[in-house]
Amino acid sequence: MNSKILIILGGATGSGKTSLCTKLPKDIYEIVSFDSRQVYKFLNLGTAKPSIEEIQKIPHHMIDFLEPNQTINAKDFGLLAEKCVLKIWSQNKIPILTVGTFFYLKAFLFGMFVVPEISSEIKQRIQVMSLKEKWETLQELDEKSAKSIHPNDEYRISRALEVTLSGRKWSEVSETKEIGFLEKYNPKIFGYYLKRERNELYERINKRAIQMFENGIEEETKLVIEKFGKDCPALETLGYSFVIQYLNGEISKSTALEQFSRAHRNYAKRQVTWFKNTDLLNPCFESEIYSKLCLQEF
Repeated sequence: MNSKILIILGGATGSGKTSLCTKLPKDIYEIVSFDSRQVYKFLNLGTAKPSIEEIQKIPHHMIDFLEPNQTINAKDFGLLAEKCVLKIWSQNKIPILTVGTFFYLKAFLFGMFVVPEISSEIKQRIQVMSLKEKWETLQELDEKSAKSIHPNDEYRISRALEVTLSGRKWSEVSETKEIGFLEKYNPKIFGYYLKRERNELYERINKRAIQMFENGIEEETKLVIEKFGKDCPALETLGYSFVIQYLNGEISKSTALEQFSRAHRNYAKRQVTWFKNTDLLNPCFESEIYSKLCLQEF
């Protein structure tokens, strides 16, 4: 396994990762999608899931396998992704991890903290708390964790509180990790992220949003609501809330489209920041990445 190659391909939403991948030789590569929303069945347009034609050009894994009323955590996602990578290696091919969800990639590569099962009751209890209440509760139950987390970092406070209320202090959990994929298999990693000028990227995102609405994202949303209800986990995907508001008559179609586009632009901005701040990925334009992968000049 020490000689195995693993490619990581990052790129902001709308940057063209799928289009690039479909141009690559399928006798050399297969794609493992690290996107927490493309896992859902029926959500094809709003998640920009690869089409049947694109999948025929190059095999894709970790997409379109979860019912909209189901959930998957980072640990289970990682276990499934590991099986996919090993299968691709067994076929003497090279897996390309296309990255949309950074948390899943980080957990997969470097391992996760061993946390207890978090019940829906505990999640709901924390959800209705104010930030002040969360912070004070964490200080009371796990002072060591509270000292290591900024009082305004609501996400980390909530996560630490979820674990602590489930029976094990976050300060204890965060001291040990499961073995990650890198330590387990020691692959040769080559990482790239697809560069786009900001104006070009935002224009691509806006055009794609228009296409999603023209191609029927409203009908897609209606179908999921009819089958699984408007509160199903899948519809928590970025942008679908605006489509639901439009379907409910709360906002106009033009407003839904604008808010949908803005949400994706903001998300892309956060993604670009992450890419720039990680040493896992090297910035390259599409033509550079295509050339490197086709010629296998890693």
